[in-house]
Amino acid sequence: MLGTLKSYCHELAILALCVVSLACVPCGRCAENEEGISPDVVSVGQLPDGIYIFTADGCVPCERIKVEAAILKKKGYNVTFLDSTKYAKLFANVGGKATPLTLIVEDGKLKRKIRGYRPWYVIAPLNITRPRGVPLYLRDL
Repeated sequence: MLGTLKSYCHELAILALCVVSLACVPCGRCAENEEGISPDVVSVGQLPDGIYIFTADGCVPCERIKVEAAILKKKGYNVTFLDSTKYAKLFANVGGKATPLTLIVEDGKLKRKIRGYRPWYVIAPLNITRPRGVPLYLRDL
């Protein structure tokens, strides 16, 4: 029992460091992935359905959003991180000016674009069950 409690506390400490620190603590829980998407992609129509999050090096909100993305992944969503410099053409074509920028793609079309850091229940498509007492944002602020 004590060993389990120590392990749980250790994981909470790592998660807290990821949220508040300037750099992500490499825990393997929210590792970046680009899943074989070519850097030559220039339009949203070329992407498979899913949630795409553009990030950049040294971006504090980008590090924080990785924790939210980990929650989405646990809930079964297809979340892919894209580097805004490596995928500069796509980033520019979707009107990207700053990171993080989240795109929700369904049926080859851009369903939703979210600028900046948002919690997982705002990023998730609207048919997801949300925590009780949490406001449901119907569009971006």
